[in-house]
Amino acid sequence: MITRKKLYFILVLFTVCVYLLVDFLSNQQLIKLEGYSSDERFQYSVDTEKFNDDINVVDSFGSCPDGNIITVGFGGQLGNRIWEYMSLYAAYQLYKDECRFYPYVPMEITKDMEVVFQKLWIPILQDLPEVCIQQREKIVIGGHDDIPVKELQGKNAVLELPKYSARYEFVSDYGFDNIRRELRFKPEYVNEVYTNLKSLKSTYYKENDDVVFVGMHYRGTDYVPHIRKYLHEKFEGPPTYEYYNKAMSFFQEKYEKVIFILVTIDTNWIDQNKAGFKKDANLAINPFESEKLKDLALLSHCNHSIISYGSFSSTAALFAGGTTFVYDLQIPLNVKGPILAMGLASRLPNWHVLK
Repeated sequence: MITRKKLYFILVLFTVCVYLLVDFLSNQQLIKLEGYSSDERFQYSVDTEKFNDDINVVDSFGSCPDGNIITVGFGGQLGNRIWEYMSLYAAYQLYKDECRFYPYVPMEITKDMEVVFQKLWIPILQDLPEVCIQQREKIVIGGHDDIPVKELQGKNAVLELPKYSARYEFVSDYGFDNIRRELRFKPEYVNEVYTNLKSLKSTYYKENDDVVFVGMHYRGTDYVPHIRKYLHEKFEGPPTYEYYNKAMSFFQEKYEKVIFILVTIDTNWIDQNKAGFKKDANLAINPFESEKLKDLALLSHCNHSIISYGSFSSTAALFAGGTTFVYDLQIPLNVKGPILAMGLASRLPNWHVLK
């Protein structure tokens, strides 16, 4: 016979078990979204723990580290800031032992990035005492110059990567999967992406259908004059609907159920090209609220990508991780100009240039 005391004990034990179960589920590191694509793992990291093997090294830096400081300049918009951070992060990871590097990032970069990403690992440059910087030799290298390993040996210098750094060679050598562990979207952005993609899927297909999402981005407006400034007559003009149609055909032939999502803020370009897009494709143009952080998260969580050029769409395509088509500017990679996307295509097997 169960006494009142035993019944009370069982009730308390049950309550504790329920609480522990809820706490465990709420702290899971991955949210897996089913029913999108049978051949793509649709997972979003929303964890609150750091994965970086060097996380404890920050605590050992001290007020003025005994070694070379590596940092980066800052400029441009969100895409530029992300690439400045990734360039610094990858350079540090690749050369930390040879150069006795201690990485520090300008506060301006961290401030912009931590709006969309969870807390970043690299400490703030401005937190160092001014004398720590002033007493060191400052070495500034060019956009794609090698790290001066021999010059830094035995020194306590400051090596600065230039602003607008987009060291795709560092990022590809270190591996974006490693950088992905550092740059983790905040849960609220991930959850909104999940809701929006689920809603978009229901427009074209049934709930249990396996669907592939292809993110498309066109960078126009002020960027086209920027390209002309560097390439002059070598620039034959921005991509049109014809470029996107070619890439879309590839995915239509490979997958049975595909939804294309085109994001751009260039309304004039849309007006000029909208009528030319493939009529047999499920194409959604700017389907959700246009805001750069949400656009980045949306494109980053598609399965594949079709992009033009620029740091914003290149970042999203790296996060997406699938097949990526890049508009072919038909220029060598050793010229000064918008070579980031083409540079990645020259080094990553699933990235392809297309005219």
